[in-house]
Amino acid sequence: MKRIIIADDHSFIRLGIIQILKDEYPTVEITEVGDGESLIKTVIQQDFDLVITDLEMPGRSGLDALVQIKLIKPSLPVLVLSIYTEELYAVRVLKAGASG
Repeated sequence: MKRIIIADDHSFIRLGIIQILKDEYPTVEITEVGDGESLIKTVIQQDFDLVITDLEMPGRSGLDALVQIKLIKPSLPVLVLSIYTEELYAVRVLKAGASG
């Protein structure tokens, strides 16, 4: 069974992503957190097949969480979501190790 963790400070965004994933992959196991610090702690404690994270969250940002996750579990794919234009963050996020 695939395991995915979703990090976003907006619960309605998390719920939307969960619904899409469950519709396409009914057996996927999903964990959700609301901030970057919780994301890092949960990834350290558990194994996942994919991380989906928002870029901007209170406390530690998705970018900071990405950097920490890649230090701990370099082969874990991380997908970063953002409302910001590609020019602002895409290159930085990809250079930090995001899968997309």
